[in-house]
This record gives sequence, structure tokens and C-alpha cells, in this order.
Amino acid sequence: MDNQRRQHNCEAEVPMAEMLTYGADLTSMTQGRGSFNMEMHHYDMVPGQLQEKIIEKAKGARGE
Repeated sequence: MDNQRRQHNCEAEVPMAEMLTYGADLTSMTQGRGSFNMEMHHYDMVPGQLQEKIIEKAKGARGE
């Protein structure tokens, strides 16, 4: 984290799924003063246990 004029900058790599509610969470934590930027870094392999959960959820959504 960098401190620049009472500003805190934080860089991190996180899964996209973790970012889906981040905007609302950040607004809540900072009383509307926080902001963030997000950019794609890379694709990565999904662990086997998560693959099965994702497949089952997709099948359930399609009614299979």
C-alpha cells in the first residue's frame, strides 16, 4: 500500500468472482469516498473441486 496525500493505493490479483460485489462493499466501507479500477490480468486453471461445482450449477440452471 502506498500513502499519497491521505490516499491509500492497494494493488492485488483476485478472482473475478470475488470482485462482483466489491464496488458496493467499498462504497459501504468508505462512506462513498472509495473508488477502484479493475483490469484483466490473465486466465488461470480452475481447481478440480471448483470445476465440478461450476458444472453442476450450470446443469441445474439449464434444468438437467
